[in-house]
Amino acid sequence: MSLSIRKRLLVILLGSIGCGWIIAASITYWEISHEVEELFDAQLAQSARVLLSVSGHELREQLMYDQNKQVITDPAAEVITERHEETEDVDITRHLYAHSVAYQIWLKASNSLLVRSITAPDTPLSAQENGFSTRIIKDENWRVFALHTPGSPFLVQVGETHDIRDELTNAVAFRMLLPVLVSLPILALLIWYGVGHAMRPLVQLAIQVGERRAERLEPISDDRVPVEANPLIDSMNTLFKQVEDAFDRERRFTADAAHELRTPLAAIKTQAQVALRAMDKEQRVNAIDQVIKGVDRTTRLVAQLLTLARLDPAVSPLQTAILDLGDIAGGVIAERIPLALEKNIDLELSATSSGKIPGNEQAIAVLIGNLVENALRYTPAGGKVQVLIGYTDNAPSLQVMDSGPGIPLLERDNVFKRFYRLLDNHAPGSGLGLSIVGRIAELHHATISLDDSPLGGLSVRVSFPIPATDPQSG
Repeated sequence: MSLSIRKRLLVILLGSIGCGWIIAASITYWEISHEVEELFDAQLAQSARVLLSVSGHELREQLMYDQNKQVITDPAAEVITERHEETEDVDITRHLYAHSVAYQIWLKASNSLLVRSITAPDTPLSAQENGFSTRIIKDENWRVFALHTPGSPFLVQVGETHDIRDELTNAVAFRMLLPVLVSLPILALLIWYGVGHAMRPLVQLAIQVGERRAERLEPISDDRVPVEANPLIDSMNTLFKQVEDAFDRERRFTADAAHELRTPLAAIKTQAQVALRAMDKEQRVNAIDQVIKGVDRTTRLVAQLLTLARLDPAVSPLQTAILDLGDIAGGVIAERIPLALEKNIDLELSATSSGKIPGNEQAIAVLIGNLVENALRYTPAGGKVQVLIGYTDNAPSLQVMDSGPGIPLLERDNVFKRFYRLLDNHAPGSGLGLSIVGRIAELHHATISLDDSPLGGLSVRVSFPIPATDPQSG
């Protein structure tokens, strides 16, 4: 199950902030550790210099009178120890970390220990004469500073355990990062509320769309909707428009089909009733013959309506390929030869070139078939229909000419409308043939022109776009 946008944003934002804080905390911890090291090192160095300065004169006097050079333990340290044993009030003079600090004063000439703190071992804290070093003493890490000035017989070493530094570093880092840790839950609640408030317009949009009825396809308003949601709104409005257009096409198709089928079906019913009531054979045969012709007309009308519906790219996109107009025209004309023979019409195909075009083979065959059938239906018996395949201004073209009555100039723009028929037209048909031709030409970006034919009738020329390659090649 996928997370909601609110939960995703919460995880992403808290994760990003958490990672940023972890990085910042790591850098801060390193900086604090570095500064603490610098501070304690400076204190060690300062302590060594003060110790050497204060104790140097007294130690010289002692060396003059004490020929045995016994090790001297710091009286102050002893006094502090005795007082500590006697009373608890003296603890106010001791620091939390005093127990971890130690010092030694060595006589450099004889390498003998003169003075040390109680916490210092008997062995040297460091092997160096000057500078800082890190040593392990009694399984503990020590930071030691050694100081020996030129002309001085003493070597001072001051050290402390690393535990002091680590404790201080951790304490400072914890106090700095504690507010961050406490603020994370509060920040999570603020993000949760803020994202929920920002998502409220989308929730309202979802409710608005969910409550719509199927017939409500008006565009969705983008008022008070976040800018990021506008592409979604635009896509949904585009979808609603496409669905509305599809419904409109379906309603128009249904209305047109019902209107055009009503008349032939009524005629078929009438002729069937006549055949049932006919008293003699001749009248009955004639009525049945009219029923068969009515069925043929209705079948042709339904086929043309279905063809017109299939030519809608939104319903079924056309699959295109490189076609040869001459080959398709030859196959279409071969199928119409019986109709030409029935009316004793001279049907001729003349191809001056192959006429290569990109297009849908089935659609182009329907286009040529409708033009040829129209020419055969409107051409009187004994006439002529000629189909020419070639190039016009370097563009592939198809031309169908007949010796029929033609179409008046003022009517030529109307013949491509659905179900449009000339007033004095008595030839069988539905008025969809040229409408289908116009739609197919439009889908193939072709142009149609109607002119007077040299044969005396109508000339229909379909010019296809100029191909990218040489039109005369092949």
